Amino acid sequence: MFSENKLFVFLNPKAGLTKADALEQKILDWGNANEWDISIHRTSIGENFSPIVKKAASDGFKIFAAAGGDGTVSEVITALKEVDFPLLIIPTGSGNVFARNFYIPSDIHRCLNLLKQNSQIIAVDLMLVNGRYRMLNAGVGFNSRLMQFTTREEKRRFVFFAYLKNIGRSLRDILATDFNLTIDGDQKQIRGADVFIANLGFGFHSWIEENEFNPNDGVVSVFVTRPSNFSSLFQILKNVLRRKKHENEVICHFNVCHEITIQSKRRLPAQADGELIGETPLTIKVIPSALNLIVPLKSDLTLGLDSINKYFSEMFNHFGA
Repeated sequence: MFSENKLFVFLNPKAGLTKADALEQKILDWGNANEWDISIHRTSIGENFSPIVKKAASDGFKIFAAAGGDGTVSEVITALKEVDFPLLIIPTGSGNVFARNFYIPSDIHRCLNLLKQNSQIIAVDLMLVNGRYRMLNAGVGFNSRLMQFTTREEKRRFVFFAYLKNIGRSLRDILATDFNLTIDGDQKQIRGADVFIANLGFGFHSWIEENEFNPNDGVVSVFVTRPSNFSSLFQILKNVLRRKKHENEVICHFNVCHEITIQSKRRLPAQADGELIGETPLTIKVIPSALNLIVPLKSDLTLGLDSINKYFSEMFNHFGA
């Protein structure tokens, strides 16, 4: 599939449940068995990936991989924008929403096999959030409070359940505020408790479906909500997952084709791809077809489904241990 069998991997040693040494050895073993030259760089918090990408590119690496969670993928994406080489996601984090949206296998060897067969390269949209590239989502209010209260150690220990654990705390004392949204030049004033901007879904449906979260349609979705308790939150999630487009007392929905700016009467924490990035105001630009991503062929999605089922089985076993 590729003219040169060379892969540069950014590996987050703190992500997910797999030990870093074991993960690195699996990747290297696959490379040896399949005659691929693989270089692995273990990441650290706050590290600038751009000079590392440039050095790897000068050494002849034209394919890159991010082994970690959604936060790791986001950081690699920002660095890759300077060289425009394809990315393979090796999902080893707590959420892996990127990978699940594209049915990328969580089994390491099956994932790496996408470099050889049953795969394609697609161009996906990105969001430029306060100057950094993101692919998944961004927001202020309840969703950013949830990220604020969920620590790295909790995500590593409890995986997806870490977020569920902190929902109650995030909802507690949450206050509605006045938002001023500028969407493609059109101003809207809305009172709510949460603004959520989604380029991809929550990882429970395929990128090939025609739905509200198509990652290569040049559009992102904006949801303004007012969660006040568990009941209203679950109603909101149900509406979002069903991709309801009409406005009602639970949710307001807009599409953004170019740019959105979020201002709030009081300063609120902001998040992007699960990482806190500061406070409002928040500016997001839609960058169409900005990233080349290696994904399974549409005709071979069971490859990812089998591995995703295995991932969740391991997650439940770990949580119950």
